[in-house]
Amino acid sequence: MLFILLLVLSFPLSYKQAISYLAQGEFKKADSLFKVAIFEAEESEKNDIFLHLELLIVYGKNPDIIKNYGKIESAFLDKDYQRTLKEWENTPQDFRKTPPGLYLNAILMEITGDYLNSAKVFEEIGKQSDPVFTPISLLKAALIHKKNLKNKDKGEQLLIELITKYPQSPYADIARGYLEEDKSIKSN
Repeated sequence: MLFILLLVLSFPLSYKQAISYLAQGEFKKADSLFKVAIFEAEESEKNDIFLHLELLIVYGKNPDIIKNYGKIESAFLDKDYQRTLKEWENTPQDFRKTPPGLYLNAILMEITGDYLNSAKVFEEIGKQSDPVFTPISLLKAALIHKKNLKNKDKGEQLLIELITKYPQSPYADIARGYLEEDKSIKSN
């Protein structure tokens, strides 16, 4: 959880404003600010910004999905978890079943410490073929298993699945790094 909070605090202002534009349905403005944020962001933040640009492309024909996503994420960025939960509860049922809705639900569970259910939802998304949320969900599920649930075998299995199914994904590169780290720990 601390990692998520530190990550949120470090994002450039343009990123936070872009999320606000998503919530307002101002997608062209959001797209422009995400592109600015790429140049302002630390290297470790860029994948999250690219995820949002992909969200705009893949879900562009479904503006309600993007707006609902933006409203919930905006509350996350404000660290207002009561508002986050309220925004989640006020979204339509059909949004909650989409990969973006499931992803945000899993994040909310992770933040509140419900690691087992969070991992389950991330794994559920990982079984889908959503180009935006499946790779990152596999990574998140793997990390929750490894770090929070102390199930290193399941975590490694999910990292390998990510690399196998999405070898060109930037999240696969991260997974490779975790697997390499595990190898070096085992050899010492």
